[in-house]
Amino acid sequence: MTVGVLKGTHGLVGPHMYAIINACTHTPSSGEKVHLVQMRNPHGSGCEWNGRYSDRDFDTKGWKPDNGFVMDTLG
Repeated sequence: MTVGVLKGTHGLVGPHMYAIINACTHTPSSGEKVHLVQMRNPHGSGCEWNGRYSDRDFDTKGWKPDNGFVMDTLG
């Protein structure tokens, strides 16, 4: 499955297609569910997501999916 990004933001490059690797739902302490997707970076190095839930976001570091990842449960 792929997703298209029309305009680059937070480290994503647009216009470009990204392959979806996995997806999950996470419910932080605020109680509002967050739907997350893991995408393959076709650009290699130099371009990486830097918004919420990124590797460098210390506010969300260490989060866990509510019920595992979608692809893990699909087999």
